[in-house]
Amino acid sequence: MTPAQLGILLTLQSSFLGLVAGVLALPVGLLVASVLVFVINRRAFGWTLPFEPDPNLLWQTVALALSAALLVTGGGTACLALVAATTGGGVACEIDAGLS
Repeated sequence: MTPAQLGILLTLQSSFLGLVAGVLALPVGLLVASVLVFVINRRAFGWTLPFEPDPNLLWQTVALALSAALLVTGGGTACLALVAATTGGGVACEIDAGLS
């Protein structure tokens, strides 16, 4: 597999995972928000707020998850390109986060 093909594969995988994460975050976020509004606020303060999810905000959430996945993919692809350029086509990449 060439570095270009690997970069394309990495981008497609990250895009898919970002899209899945964004779509799965929608019902979970709406559930948590409704519990906070209708249960926690009522028990803690004796009142609730109107719960009106904005469809535009929900689509922006999915777009943000997809954008974050693509941003992270850019770093991985750049690392692969750097390793391929310096080692003559190798695909191993190790990033030291300084945690050891």
